Amino acid sequence: MGVRGTDVAKEASDIVLLDDNYATIRTAIERGRTIFDNIWKFVGYLLSANAAEVLLVFIASLFGYLILPAVQLLWINLLTDGLPALALGTDPSGDVMDRDPRERGSGIIDREMVAFIAGAGLVATAVMLGLMFVTLDGAPAATPYAMTMVFTGFVVFEFAKLYVVRWTRDTPVLSNPWLAGAVALSTLLHLAVLYTPLRTYFGTVPLSLADWGLLAGALAIGGPLFVVVGWVVKRFVARPTV
Repeated sequence: MGVRGTDVAKEASDIVLLDDNYATIRTAIERGRTIFDNIWKFVGYLLSANAAEVLLVFIASLFGYLILPAVQLLWINLLTDGLPALALGTDPSGDVMDRDPRERGSGIIDREMVAFIAGAGLVATAVMLGLMFVTLDGAPAATPYAMTMVFTGFVVFEFAKLYVVRWTRDTPVLSNPWLAGAVALSTLLHLAVLYTPLRTYFGTVPLSLADWGLLAGALAIGGPLFVVVGWVVKRFVARPTV
């Protein structure tokens, strides 16, 4: 006890309660688990996105297509790794106190994260490759239209994956208004790249309603696959416990 305890007891203790309240231990554990959980979501989200970008650019280059120029890759990273990813750090605790303790010494990059990165990365790569070939329509080189579609598709997919990675850690989907605001603002910024003179700097073209419908169709395929990946991770990749 930090208030009533003797100096000898404090020196010999592993934990000193400054307010002499045992409930403080539970609060500290909950906050610590919440911080760990949010870091896990942040890192898993970013690494799965980067894995998909690398795979897509590599595979597309094997077919002779430069489907995502450097400026578009940088914009994807800035947009999806910026406000939305940071907003994950404000996620509420969820069910962290209902879980078994983690194994001592277990790190952030655990079996769950590796499985999620691999699964979500492969899903995004496969769907974006399909979208690329559909929009190229046999063209011998990447066209501005195809690049814009893949570029925008990547952004849309990353925003959708935000909620899947939270669901994977049993976080209530609509429990973070900061995340919703970050996604809305980032979406407006991306629309500015498509429909304002900024598009000349990014090599994009305006998309029609039919194009957005095609993107919605791609999301209708990839979204459930993301959920399947999250379900497999939750169901079959057990968290190590003590």
